[in-house]
Amino acid sequence: MSKLQVHQRTVALGDGQDATLAKLSGSIDASTVPQFEEQIEKFMHDGVKYLMLDCAEISYINSTGMGLLIKCVDRFRNKDGDLKLISVPPKVVTLFKMLGLESLVDIYPNESAALASLKKAAPPAPEPPPEPKKKASEAPAAAPQKGQYPVQFKCPTCGGVLEIRAEGRYRCPRCGAFFSADPAGAVKSYPPRKWKAVEIRVPCDLEDLEWVRSMLASQVSRLKFSDDTASGLEQAVDEACTMMVSNSPPGAPAFHVAALSSGNELIVAIYSYTCGGAFKEDQKTRMSFEVMKNFMDKVEVLPLPPNGQMIKMTKVNRD
Repeated sequence: MSKLQVHQRTVALGDGQDATLAKLSGSIDASTVPQFEEQIEKFMHDGVKYLMLDCAEISYINSTGMGLLIKCVDRFRNKDGDLKLISVPPKVVTLFKMLGLESLVDIYPNESAALASLKKAAPPAPEPPPEPKKKASEAPAAAPQKGQYPVQFKCPTCGGVLEIRAEGRYRCPRCGAFFSADPAGAVKSYPPRKWKAVEIRVPCDLEDLEWVRSMLASQVSRLKFSDDTASGLEQAVDEACTMMVSNSPPGAPAFHVAALSSGNELIVAIYSYTCGGAFKEDQKTRMSFEVMKNFMDKVEVLPLPPNGQMIKMTKVNRD
């Protein structure tokens, strides 16, 4: 059974503000997500406003754990705090990018970089009392310049009015829509996309591919793909799984299959951290890729440290 250990300490930010550094070790998966969520709840209950998670010793994190991390980031930011990730292993960063989540969480190479960012975000010391009002005869104050914060922004999705205090990325606490503010004070919104994610760990044995087909069938049914398209999807995923098993060294324990769906789009990722590196350059491999490209809208091969590969396939339902 997977284990997750958390060791924490307090770090001073200055101006009377503190941050909590939590060093994680182990994995964040189906068996440890409840423990991880409970620990985050404890941090918030204890009044932690700024949290840094040191992920250097995280060996594995699945899509459920990543979704929980994004949820936690939103909760801290909605309370005018923040959550930063530091020393994230390259293979985990790659998965964040694969899931399109890298823009929703701040990742730093070390504690110093994360602290520098938090010190900028933390409120400064209280300002001195305002000066007495000027007499009517004195010249009026200059009008605020463009880009001066805070600015008011009306969310185009739910109509709520939000106050943006500085440039950066934000999420509407009412509807979940994302938006960003640039240095000039211009705000750009992004309609919310709700992804449903399913992930399974499959033994490196072609006889176990029925598990993958069953998982894929549920996603295909939910997105209402036609029978012909569904058949093509199954064939493309079978080819990718077969390639992953064939490329894995003897005794390799398992590989992973993740399916993410939103609206009419389905993304399937088949990946392993230890499948032996790049796929073989032979006729069989080329034919497998031709099959995948024939049935999918997009096929990508991404390297996964230390010695793995990911086949990421995208299909949009146009039926």
